Amino acid sequence: MIGQLLAVLDRDTVRGYRAQIRRSVAYAVLEGLAVGLTLPTLAAIIGGDSEASTRWLILLALATALALAAHAWTVQKGTRATFDAMAAVQVLEIEHLRTLPLDWFTPSRNAEVLTLLWPGAISTTRNILLNLAALARGIVTPVIVVVFAALVSPTAAVVMGMSIPLLYLVHRVTTRHLEAAEHVDHAANTEATARIIEYAESQTTLRSADRNNLGMALLTSALDDLDKTARRGVRSEIAARTGFGTAVNIAVAAIVLVVGIRLLDNPTDIATLIALSTLALRFAEPVMTVAAVARMLRTSSATVTRTVDFLTTPSLSEPVEPQTLPEGEALSIQIDDVDVRYDSISEPALSAVNFDVPLGSTVAIVGASGAGKSTLLRLIPRFADPTTGAVRIGGVDVRDISSADLHTRIGVIMPEVVLLDRTIRDNVTANRPDANQDELDRVATLSGLDEVIARIPGGWNAQVGPRGTNLSGGERQRVQIARVALQNPSIVILDEATAALDPLSERIVQKWVSNLHGRCTVVIVAHRLHTIATADYVVVLEGGEVIESGTPADLAEAGGQFHRMINTRTDTSQWRSTTQVRLPHKGGVR
Repeated sequence: MIGQLLAVLDRDTVRGYRAQIRRSVAYAVLEGLAVGLTLPTLAAIIGGDSEASTRWLILLALATALALAAHAWTVQKGTRATFDAMAAVQVLEIEHLRTLPLDWFTPSRNAEVLTLLWPGAISTTRNILLNLAALARGIVTPVIVVVFAALVSPTAAVVMGMSIPLLYLVHRVTTRHLEAAEHVDHAANTEATARIIEYAESQTTLRSADRNNLGMALLTSALDDLDKTARRGVRSEIAARTGFGTAVNIAVAAIVLVVGIRLLDNPTDIATLIALSTLALRFAEPVMTVAAVARMLRTSSATVTRTVDFLTTPSLSEPVEPQTLPEGEALSIQIDDVDVRYDSISEPALSAVNFDVPLGSTVAIVGASGAGKSTLLRLIPRFADPTTGAVRIGGVDVRDISSADLHTRIGVIMPEVVLLDRTIRDNVTANRPDANQDELDRVATLSGLDEVIARIPGGWNAQVGPRGTNLSGGERQRVQIARVALQNPSIVILDEATAALDPLSERIVQKWVSNLHGRCTVVIVAHRLHTIATADYVVVLEGGEVIESGTPADLAEAGGQFHRMINTRTDTSQWRSTTQVRLPHKGGVR
């Protein structure tokens, strides 16, 4: 378990774990000596040997003092190591999260990440580091006790020594089913967490459309499954603890039986035999301690496995020797024979896609839903990698560019704007925290955000709320445009950026895009064809393949798919109402 974890942690954290292991072993050795020294000490006291009693008492007191000091030192250092390790594990997980392809994220995996970042980080750090001493105590101390017992009664020592592997075997047998049960329990817990998040985030849809209470049924079903698995886990835990405790008691009884038989054979050595019986009871104590922390350690073992699996999930690799992008405002884009395939889908999402976007031009990607437009857009900023083929920016494969450099040069505007729960200023300056007020005022004017800032209390320092819920959809989109404008990227990607906007906000976006022409390269995905009127070039996708490409004028006259899309668009500009509708007058404007 610990070896798995150390293989993926950073060097400083690994040093902290190894230091705690050494401290725990040192404490266990000192406690084992203190426990073992009770044998000759009690024998001397019961035998009435005052000189030997004094000598052994001094040694016992010294060993006990050292063991107590070692325990305090281990707990103190372990606590510090725990906080350092917890932060390090969370940083590793967050950093790895940033490198995963966007297609990796699903509701169940998002719920898994939640459990790894908080309770999981505790389980892999505190539960292990602060229980290493108990674990070492349960292994090292009994071994030292066996050594002391062997000096007095080899037979009793043999019984003690044989009980150690037998007790471990009993422990493994009694907990084997627990591990399987905990795996099922974790899966149920993850599913329940995913359903809770889904239920909370879908309240608008559920209240307006879910008349059959499907959302409630899914949530309660997941919670019922979690309750059932938890009950089975408790029953298995009780059975395991009872079984192991019984095995320990049988082992102690066997040791006492051997001591009693020896007492019958040699009643004159009663002092040593009483001391040996006491030692047998002390032998069981650290073993039972391991049983007490076994569940916590077992849970940590399962969490360590999940943490290691997560941290070793293939990410979008960083180049060993990253290439730099050409200087300048705009960059060209080359899509070179790109295929994208998913394991769960037999048909490719993209197949043999080829086209070039000259620097400073605007290209529109159109097609029906499911044609592969958004999949293609994710490849340009390298949110995902193609299965085959290459995407080049300024002639450089995006896989050969560092993420920091690539994301600095590409601005992305998505239809669903999710803002950080900070101020408007914080969200706009996310890419440029050093921006001055003149720059902020400029991008606010470009994006129409200046009207929002002037209207709402707090202005630039207004809190946007969780996911930006204090602002309307159009206001959030203006914040996003201002952020990208402040970034001053070489490439701007707009994925259905105006799909849910009001007419005023849509005109602001279109005006901003028009001003970008020639200064940076723009890639637009849109269903509403009037939003791509300024495009220099159009690519039509169908079933993941390019079926048409060319200028809007050429494609409109070619009689193909783009031509049909234009002709099927409904023009409402000449609609007239033939029926007058009278509204009741209630004292307002007639």
